Amino acid sequence: MSKKQKKVEKMDAGELQERAVEAAASYYSRFGYEVLDRNWECPAGAIGLVVRDPIGGLTFVEVVSSAGVERGFKEECRCAAARARLEKIAGYYLIQHDEVDIPIGFDVLSLLVVTHDRALVKHWRGAFREGECSGCCGYF
Repeated sequence: MSKKQKKVEKMDAGELQERAVEAAASYYSRFGYEVLDRNWECPAGAIGLVVRDPIGGLTFVEVVSSAGVERGFKEECRCAAARARLEKIAGYYLIQHDEVDIPIGFDVLSLLVVTHDRALVKHWRGAFREGECSGCCGYF
């Protein structure tokens, strides 16, 4: 194991998630999205990113992260309960912002941090489809 890998695996969860959200923001920016909010919170919970896509729609992005190749990607839940929670967050966001008549979507971006400056990315666009569940159901 390299020194870089050891350093990443010792990173605390808060720092890891903060770095993951920043990496996710950079990822979306590269594809022409405008980052509107990071770690946005409301009574229903928090969301890693809120971004505007190139044609004007909003996407609410759940950012999940893990460190170290041995651990692998953190499992993400894409079940009805997770979708309901994110829909509530989106509702609160729309109440507090002057957004009307726009499409919204939900993505999950999972980052596996392998060194201090490298990560593998799994991206689920439109992650919450009816009847779809990744099987964990207790993640959120």
